[in-house]
Amino acid sequence: SNYSTGNDISPENKTNDRIVINGSVIDGKLKFIIFSQTVEYGQEFITELTQEFEKCVEQLIDYCESYNEEEMTLSDFDSDNITVEALEEINSFLDLI
Repeated sequence: SNYSTGNDISPENKTNDRIVINGSVIDGKLKFIIFSQTVEYGQEFITELTQEFEKCVEQLIDYCESYNEEEMTLSDFDSDNITVEALEEINSFLDLI
């Protein structure tokens, strides 16, 4: 075709953040992308940051897998009216039972 498809990403899609971490689940796998807008950190630092971040995520997964108690989160309720504070109060009450 003689027509351009345009930019993949808008030139207005910019961030002032010096380091950006984006995560998503793709094909059932948790994926993260870490990048820097500046060269002030260097590739070695970003590589080390990525490795440490991966270790922390793995530790969090291990903790969650070994945690045997059930806890409710806001997404467990149909009401938009419940607050985090109210949920914490409910969870504290349930711990007493």
